[in-house]
Amino acid sequence: MNAADFLKLISEEIAQQSVDSEDFIKFENLNIEDDLEIDYDLFSGIRLDKCEFQGGVYLMSHSIDRIVTFSECKFLKGLTIRDVTIEKGVRIERSIIDSGLNFNSIQASAGIHLIGSSIDFLTITSAVIDEILKVENCNIVEFIEISNSEFHALSISGLKSKSLRHIGNQVKNIFEVKKSIFNEFIVTPYGENLSFVNTLSLEDVTTEDLLVSQITVNEINLKRNRIPGGKIANFENLKLNQFLIDRFINSGFFLLHNITGKRTIDNFDTTFHPNDESSFIITNSYLGNTTFTRCGFENFEKIIINDSDLSSISFIGTQNFNPLKIKTNIDNIVPSNDATERRLLFGQLKKAFQTRGDKVAAAQYYALEMNEYKKSLPNSVNYIQEHFMLFLNKASNSFDRNWLQSIIVTLLFSFILLFLYCCSLLGYDAGVTLFYHNWFRTFEF
Repeated sequence: MNAADFLKLISEEIAQQSVDSEDFIKFENLNIEDDLEIDYDLFSGIRLDKCEFQGGVYLMSHSIDRIVTFSECKFLKGLTIRDVTIEKGVRIERSIIDSGLNFNSIQASAGIHLIGSSIDFLTITSAVIDEILKVENCNIVEFIEISNSEFHALSISGLKSKSLRHIGNQVKNIFEVKKSIFNEFIVTPYGENLSFVNTLSLEDVTTEDLLVSQITVNEINLKRNRIPGGKIANFENLKLNQFLIDRFINSGFFLLHNITGKRTIDNFDTTFHPNDESSFIITNSYLGNTTFTRCGFENFEKIIINDSDLSSISFIGTQNFNPLKIKTNIDNIVPSNDATERRLLFGQLKKAFQTRGDKVAAAQYYALEMNEYKKSLPNSVNYIQEHFMLFLNKASNSFDRNWLQSIIVTLLFSFILLFLYCCSLLGYDAGVTLFYHNWFRTFEF
């Protein structure tokens, strides 16, 4: 069947349908031999099952006021939807699209769903989608490129693709990616067009090259993600209210540059409220070779670290985590606060700074580690000696950190011993007089 015969068939079916009917018209097992161009309000309420299009398919300059579905179809030369108003949605499921799927300058008040399909590449340009764009269990061979578009929400799951480039877009609610594999994943502005994302959520995502840069964002959540050996994940120039790293495994290089907390909420649909505290959270993660460069942790009101390995991290031009802000618990994510957990955390930070050669910072975290160790010891007679030794260590030199304190404590004990010695020789009254006239002989004593 050629394209003209196909359009004639659609027109005849629509003519037999009542004007206000909500039913769709179904076509099955059609083979369209040449290019198909539809540039008028014809292609609404259509369902195509197991059809093959040997030429390119172009839907242009019309309104889709009832849902259009392609199921188990094959497009040999691509599908382009351009300059179209979509009122009820487009659904493409279990289809094969060679030569790519393109959405250009569309206005959609309903969702667009791509499910279980194999597509050479996907491009979305200058689109406004007031509901969700959902891509589920698809194999998009070459790349996904989304640019200069607006979404209420964007959901990608079960996807395998060489590249995803999200450039200069606005996502008012959530941009979530789950259970997907990429060679490259990029979220950036486009020239002067800033990217706005309320919540960026990556869960169970494996990527070789990850870049999130200079976007306006309220929350970033990284859950169950993995950076392979030798690969790079880079987050840079971000101000946000929450940065969550949960069950994250870094076998490559994890770079965080100029990450800082903020106390304002951008104008998005958000679950984060102005009264909530900005937070930087690491839990159940192995950070491996992670570098924090010029990060502003002092602007986060809470820093929560739990059950994670930070022993290989490094700081460049970044103020260290403020120990007074560090907590090891967060509601509904990790267990309650625990001195043992804090001791392990401070021990890892001590090791990280020792490896770097920063003895001053290492000594600070060693003192914090020993202080938490003291808190974690049971209050029983079996630990009296341990408690006493830790008390003396803290009182005498603050766990090897304060040599002035050591000198003062040494002098104080020397004065006390000299005083007791004077009293033992002549009794209390005469001993006090003897000490008063000879206290400067403490060093000789």
